[in-house]
Amino acid sequence: MYNNSIYLDYNATTPLADEVKEAIVSSFKFWRNPGSSYSLFEKMKILQARSNVAKMINTQTNNIIFTSSGTESNSTVIHSVLMKYRSLGKKIHIITSKIDHPSVKLPLINYSEMGLIDLTELPVNKYGFVSPQDLESNIRENTKLVTVMLANNETGVIQPISALSKVIQNYNRNHSKIHFHTDAAQAIGKIPVNVADLGVDSLTVVGHKFYGPRIGALFFKNPEEIIPIFYGGGQERNKRAGTENTNMIVGFGKACELVTKNISKYNKDMKNMRDYLENRLTEIMGSIGVGVVVNKKDPNTPRLPNTASIALVGKLLNAKLVLKHAPNLFASTAAACHSDDVEQRASQVLLDSHVPMELATNTLRISVGRSTTKKDVDKAIDYIKKSVTKILNDN
Repeated sequence: MYNNSIYLDYNATTPLADEVKEAIVSSFKFWRNPGSSYSLFEKMKILQARSNVAKMINTQTNNIIFTSSGTESNSTVIHSVLMKYRSLGKKIHIITSKIDHPSVKLPLINYSEMGLIDLTELPVNKYGFVSPQDLESNIRENTKLVTVMLANNETGVIQPISALSKVIQNYNRNHSKIHFHTDAAQAIGKIPVNVADLGVDSLTVVGHKFYGPRIGALFFKNPEEIIPIFYGGGQERNKRAGTENTNMIVGFGKACELVTKNISKYNKDMKNMRDYLENRLTEIMGSIGVGVVVNKKDPNTPRLPNTASIALVGKLLNAKLVLKHAPNLFASTAAACHSDDVEQRASQVLLDSHVPMELATNTLRISVGRSTTKKDVDKAIDYIKKSVTKILNDN
């Protein structure tokens, strides 16, 4: 099956870049514990990787902490802000968006249900992003954290983080500080990410989303404000205990170096391929009488260059069923199928992004990668066409 398969789910994960593999393998000779006084080469390798991360997002090396994952990075931010004010006996208010990643939303919902925080989930407008005016109107006296993802993993919509930051900065001039965090997992490697331009206090980086290993990093503007989740050996300047994973950190640093060098090319190539896919699929589906709607394709909506949220028009064309009959196409429905009820099969992110139910249930999330070719896209479209034709003929 794999010989004829087409992988178009690069928002889920990416393979290791060849240069990253080489960097990891060559680092195996640096096997000593980086915390030991004699492990100079290991320390140097980690420092170089940290420097590569910092350069990629335009910050200082000391502002980067390595973590096990994006989930840990997100949790560290939430934990740090929550514990800071818990120690002062204050119940805080936190703002996120309805479409943020579960690694942000679920801990916040849990803390809210435990009575530890007040939580507001901001809706997105018809274009798919959070309105700065909506953020401003929801800030309270006890608001201490705002966390909004930089780019959505399902729709590809890029949030107006700089504009949201200006709202928070204006508030902070005359009030106690609100910490502003963004999860940049889906954005890095696809669009330029500059923490100074974004105006954020912290930012999550996830290696496996941009051809690196499955570890994470956290930018924290004032790292002394981090309150650790893990305590132990004092690694990462006492902010994240646990012996450093030298080999994966080296690979992570190489992946960041590649992004810094090639982001313009990556962006252009993926956008060209994504646009070709959307246009060609619309044409081919039209030839068999099936309509196509590209969710959030609008001049007012900035999108990731690689992400296509595509709905096939027709009551029978449930996305799960379409992919079931196209087993060699590796893509996503972006749907959590927990029961036979149609409403529960639709992606909540799509529904919260104002995609109608009949389109949300029929939506394929297709995300191209650096190596995706027109031949790959044409083959994927052929798989979709054959699947749709079978479904229609069977009914």
